[in-house]
Amino acid sequence: MEYSIEDWVESATQDRITFRQAVHTILLAISNSDYLRPKMVMKGGMLLGIRYKSSRFTEDIDFSTAMKLDEIDEDTFKQELNDSLMASSSELPYRVDCKVQSLRIQPKGGNATFPSFNLKIGYASKDNIGGMKRLNAGSSTNTVKIDYSFNEETLNVDEVCLEADESVIAYSLNSVIAEKYRSIIQQVHRNRSRRQDVYDLHYLLSTVSKLSSEEKMDILLTLMHKSKDRLPDNAVTKVSLDDPNVIQKSSQDYSLLSGEIDGPLTPFHLAYGTVNDFYKSLPWDYIGDKI
Repeated sequence: MEYSIEDWVESATQDRITFRQAVHTILLAISNSDYLRPKMVMKGGMLLGIRYKSSRFTEDIDFSTAMKLDEIDEDTFKQELNDSLMASSSELPYRVDCKVQSLRIQPKGGNATFPSFNLKIGYASKDNIGGMKRLNAGSSTNTVKIDYSFNEETLNVDEVCLEADESVIAYSLNSVIAEKYRSIIQQVHRNRSRRQDVYDLHYLLSTVSKLSSEEKMDILLTLMHKSKDRLPDNAVTKVSLDDPNVIQKSSQDYSLLSGEIDGPLTPFHLAYGTVNDFYKSLPWDYIGDKI
């Protein structure tokens, strides 16, 4: 079952209401902009929270684009986003203003194959004089982070409906699942741990309707496509998740998620078992073991 952004905002705890109102404002700003909307495809934990009601707390909104970094002018992007934020804050009933506080290119140097814009969007209640002063000065202490990745081709997209006919482009369920699996395998090759991916996959696989054989094929083909040029040859096979190093990276700090979700945290070995079983059930024999 999918949920609306209004459901997501209204279900917030008292200390999270303004944050979620700011997220709604940001997404509507992107939706309303003919410049931004086709360039920004939503993915990640915030998408899971809004669309699938995952309770995992995240301060980031993740986006991707197939465009290269040098195809987007930083100043034009920032100005368009600020102008559209102003319009969307007036359109919504929240009395919350949002404004770009910072925009940085990561990694530094400009030579990365897969760079990103890292933004902080400040927000403040229009009734909070001090908060509004900090927001307009670029020093707001309340921010929503945006990680906007370049050179990231998206095969299958969907939409998240916002207001009336407004929507943002988003990863389809199959694309979300494929990217999560790629991130799990990629941990070893990038020497980092991502405890959230196993949780997110287990949540989705336990929540959404049973996926068809056609959907499983789409997930596997998307995973293979997304892994090309990002992972070594032969890194993605039917037994990739059996690798002790992948398991170790995935389990690292997994227990900390208990403070980031509502309700009990599924023990790692059970969650990972579900995730690995589904992974192995993909149609590997049809496409072969290797990229």
